[in-house]
Amino acid sequence: MIAASLAQIDRLFDGALLAPVRRMSGALVVAAGPWLAAVAAIAFASWATEPDIGPLAAEDLRLAVVYAFALAPLASAPVSTLATRRIAAGTLTRAQVGGLFVLAAGLSGAAAQVLALLVVMGLGLKDAGIGVALVFLSGAAAVMWTGFAVLTALRAFRFLIAAFCAGILLASVLSVLVAATSPDVASLIWCFNCGVTVCAALVGARLSLWRTAEIDLVWAMATLREEGRLAHTLAIGAGLAVLGVWIDKWVLWFGPGALRSEVGFANFPDYDSVMFLAHLSVIPSLAALMTFHDDRLRMALLRFRLVLDGGQTLGAVRQSVAHLADTVRSGLSSILLTQLAVCVAIIFLAPSLAHTIGLRLDQYLTLRIGLVGAFFHLVFLAANGILLLCNRKRQFLMLQAGFCALNLILSLGFLPIPGTAGYAFLGCSIIAAAIAGQMALQAVRQLDYLHLLAENDGLYHRRPG
Repeated sequence: MIAASLAQIDRLFDGALLAPVRRMSGALVVAAGPWLAAVAAIAFASWATEPDIGPLAAEDLRLAVVYAFALAPLASAPVSTLATRRIAAGTLTRAQVGGLFVLAAGLSGAAAQVLALLVVMGLGLKDAGIGVALVFLSGAAAVMWTGFAVLTALRAFRFLIAAFCAGILLASVLSVLVAATSPDVASLIWCFNCGVTVCAALVGARLSLWRTAEIDLVWAMATLREEGRLAHTLAIGAGLAVLGVWIDKWVLWFGPGALRSEVGFANFPDYDSVMFLAHLSVIPSLAALMTFHDDRLRMALLRFRLVLDGGQTLGAVRQSVAHLADTVRSGLSSILLTQLAVCVAIIFLAPSLAHTIGLRLDQYLTLRIGLVGAFFHLVFLAANGILLLCNRKRQFLMLQAGFCALNLILSLGFLPIPGTAGYAFLGCSIIAAAIAGQMALQAVRQLDYLHLLAENDGLYHRRPG
């Protein structure tokens, strides 16, 4: 009976009415990734455990999770990008996919733990137990981030949602239970470790990793090395993309106006909270971008490749390129105009929002700046997605490096000036969006030339064998 009910629900979510809801839900999870899991779980855990552990310990718990989920994508993005690039091609067996996941997850987790250990030593945390828990949580989060990337490449959005919800539920329930019996921060961080680990374990189960005899790590290492040779610019760019989003926060965290928690975590709450709200405003549009790439844009690109493979005339090829360009312009314009309307509406509602959640005047002003900056950063991300569609890996790397450097320079420049928090992110987002948008439009217009000659990896990179 239970199996029949689940099958009925599965058919419902594949129907004409609920299939778009399922796709959007999956895109929301992928777009926000582990951050949604962390925010939902920590909000509940903080509310439920603060009476037992106190407000200062609750702050340490929140900051520990934030640090872990900042370091995890930074460590996992490069290697996950290389692994999922090969997986997304759809030519690998289940055992080969499992081998790549195991290797990528292992490398990502180890790198995240090294970064977390350096942060713990650099901050000089007063509680060794919290430091150890942070190191393990960073590694587990990196493995989960890698698992989410693999599931996205396999288009297993439904399973991704299930794993995501299971991790949230477990971390939340364990936090409440542990807070009543062992009210210390380290134990609560281990609760998050368990929830995140369950997410990663479910991914492993989905990939049948218990069949260890079929997993060839030697092949996986050779494949990952080959992908690194072909797409190292893409991997480096992915790492810089994560770094660029965080670098303005880190400048403030270690600036003269930063605060230290009871254990020793550096933070700048006046900026962190409002910028988080600003970034939260674009998550639906990020999900819409993913849905657009997965649906309309993918079909237009498939039509373009069919024209090429069919050996049709140059006029037909150019017509398919024009159709693809129209699809890009109409799809992105719709998403970005909707986001612009949302941004303007939130800005007008910001006074009421600030009063409701208790923001001060300086935070309210920073929130307005952050909302505009988040919108232009969304434009920047959308343009980079089009560049990657056109295989413009070097331009992608150049843009990410430029955004990261400009964000750092402007953040350091505005640091001594009171009341200017957020202007660095706004300025570099506007500049980067303008440059990336122009590059993306030009790349789409030249897609046939790029696909056949300029960005054809087969012409410029020799594969072994």
